[in-house]
Amino acid sequence: EKAEFDFIAPTSVRFSQDSQHLAYSARQGQRFRLVLDGKTGNQGYDDMPDAPSLFSPDNRRVATVARRNSKFVAVEPEHEGPQYDEGWDASLAFSPDSKHLAYVAVRRGRTIIVVDDHDTCEYESAFRKLVFEGSESVRAVGTRFDSALREEVVSVAIKVP
Repeated sequence: EKAEFDFIAPTSVRFSQDSQHLAYSARQGQRFRLVLDGKTGNQGYDDMPDAPSLFSPDNRRVATVARRNSKFVAVEPEHEGPQYDEGWDASLAFSPDSKHLAYVAVRRGRTIIVVDDHDTCEYESAFRKLVFEGSESVRAVGTRFDSALREEVVSVAIKVP
């Protein structure tokens, strides 16, 4: 049985790289859901971005971000990550072997690199982009202001827990 939706976010629609799966954000009543192949497996959320979901390299996993009770969460169809104050959907990254999911979140004003639902470390830098270097480490790239208030690029390698 297919679910019926009040609204499908048009730019959230994404096919997997092998074209075998379709994911998108949709609203049922007042709740948003991540839909994979016509099925909703996750809880409802207050909001989801009108941005494409991210498929893993092996096409078996898909992730996006959502808000519940003003908190940011990373969402997969059958899994929800921990809650944070803020987060960036563009920072979602899967490892090349598809086993690890990483993203940037903020808690109490501190930037946190999250890997597989674990806070790996906190920074004052504003990281926005994550890139896996193999399956053992992830590189966070962002900016911060130095003591003279000049913006500088920051790059940090983090070992996967």
